[in-house]
Amino acid sequence: MAAYTSVPVEDLIDAGVAAANGGRPLIFFLGAGASRPSPSCLPSPETIQAVVLDQVIPTGAHKAERAHLEGSLPEIYHEILAHLGGPRAREIWRCLSFWESPPEAPAVAALGLGPNLVHLLTVYLSWRCGLPLVTVNFDQMLERAAERLGLEPVLSPGAAGGADSVAIWKIHGSVDDIGSIRTTLQSITAGSPRELTVIEREFCRAQGCLIGYSGRDIDFFPFLCGWKGARPIYWLDLNFEGTAIERFSQPFLAIEGVGAEEWARRMIERLPANNRRAELLKAELSTPLPEMRAVDDVYRQAIEGQAESLLRPMLAGREERRILIHALALASIGRNREAWDWLDRFFAAPRSPDLECRAELLRAALSHEHSRYLDSRAHALRALRLAKRQRLRPQAVEAVLAADEALRMSTTTRFRFARAKASAPAALEQGAALLAMAWHALRFLPRQIPWKRTGGSRPDFDQLRATFAYLEHLVRIGAFGQGIAERLLPGPLVKAAAHPWWGLLRRWSGRIGYAAGIGNAKKYQLRQVAPATRDEDAFSASSVYELISSPTGRAIDLRDRAEAAGDPAEANSLYDQALVWAERAGNTSLLLKAMEGKKSVDPSYAPTKAEVETLLDRVQGPAYDRIRDSLVAFLTR
Repeated sequence: MAAYTSVPVEDLIDAGVAAANGGRPLIFFLGAGASRPSPSCLPSPETIQAVVLDQVIPTGAHKAERAHLEGSLPEIYHEILAHLGGPRAREIWRCLSFWESPPEAPAVAALGLGPNLVHLLTVYLSWRCGLPLVTVNFDQMLERAAERLGLEPVLSPGAAGGADSVAIWKIHGSVDDIGSIRTTLQSITAGSPRELTVIEREFCRAQGCLIGYSGRDIDFFPFLCGWKGARPIYWLDLNFEGTAIERFSQPFLAIEGVGAEEWARRMIERLPANNRRAELLKAELSTPLPEMRAVDDVYRQAIEGQAESLLRPMLAGREERRILIHALALASIGRNREAWDWLDRFFAAPRSPDLECRAELLRAALSHEHSRYLDSRAHALRALRLAKRQRLRPQAVEAVLAADEALRMSTTTRFRFARAKASAPAALEQGAALLAMAWHALRFLPRQIPWKRTGGSRPDFDQLRATFAYLEHLVRIGAFGQGIAERLLPGPLVKAAAHPWWGLLRRWSGRIGYAAGIGNAKKYQLRQVAPATRDEDAFSASSVYELISSPTGRAIDLRDRAEAAGDPAEANSLYDQALVWAERAGNTSLLLKAMEGKKSVDPSYAPTKAEVETLLDRVQGPAYDRIRDSLVAFLTR
């Protein structure tokens, strides 16, 4: 099935006119692109990120590295910056209110910016339909559009509009309350599922329409793709390249090649002037518009001045902090080799003990990613010593759990066809790893799980990292324990018993905002379901890693889909893609498993013995020594 169906813009115009005249109601969801047309001309999140990078990126960073960061989700970079740099970094988003704040940016305020036709039209139609206008935007253009039409904006999510008011649900917060905005992966992931459920209900009773939206977020779009009762949904974008429209199998009604401003203008021209607000709306068609390029230049200069005043004192001229932020950012988008290079530069210069501890934890994570499990454990234990010396409790927890995971991965591995040599020492090693993981899960339980509650003070970056590590620890224990139990008790009993555990971990991960935990738990939960009955949209939506640009996650998702595919040709194609992403991530263990899967569906695939042995030499751990002969024989036969 095609990912989307192309329809002419006239279809949406007809639907809008019908809705304004009492026909089937329209419900709108606006993304950042809706605030770009003149006279709004607000900077995109990518523009703001580029300005921030100018201030934070270390000396000597390659242009390609910067391009990768600029092309990633802004939430990834802002998460690292906000937590390592302090809450002051979030103030950068105040730039979205410069257009009506002369004291902060007089040059921008003098440009005469304000809500554009898209804001005005969607507010008007939402009022006529009696439905909320939903947005992820922080700016206040919609509120000002409502006021210009004589409507009172009702901003509480879940609230309804009235005869002289319109409901505007800002699910990621608003810039007038800087503490409410969600700019990081954690804060977005921890958004209320109840809000999304209410939005689903509204979309299912009306015709949905997405405007200026990329679909690259990790909360709304995956939920949207599971709303079967809400399909089909109009999606208007000038160019769908870079959006998420092709990620899911169910169709959208795509309107491509027409800008939101042109659509709004044409629809307003067709609307009947049968009430005072419609007349006000039509009067806006003759409003003179500022030239966007000139506005962009002035606006960028204002943001650059703000970024410099905010970030330069925060970094305090410490180049090692810039280097570590850069390494963390590169690692978070899967640019692991570049992250290693910057870590080498970090350790070659003087550094503070707290930053050194964080860098050792990153070394442990990257070593694990590259299947260097013994190195990973050594780095984790080094970080543990530093954390104890500095009394950094959260980092100590994270280090212990990283060391446990390295121990687990070095002692056990599962291939589908190659068989490891059975031995008593192997069973003892695996048993010791499982006991260590279970002991630390119980030991840290009282300190970690209370952070999932929504009340109380907000945990800092290190506490969140430790909590994420703990939740991931529980995921790994579940997978480890389930694998052992399935070998002892073949059949559906173990899967049935494990299913509630994965559901619990998904809920805990959602409460604290751990995106990867949601994806991992959902992945294991979906594996309990037979491929023939599996919801393909839900299975694809489980890949949070794809949304946050993790090559390892992409490779795992592709391999899982290949294993579930009924058609050998489809499975072979998916394994080929998994090989590419595993190679890009530098994950040797995953690369070998993808090679094994490809061999199982394509017997003609035969890497050389030297190639396989070279890959096996990269992996550290006795488990791979035991699988070596069997895997080489299987892949090269």
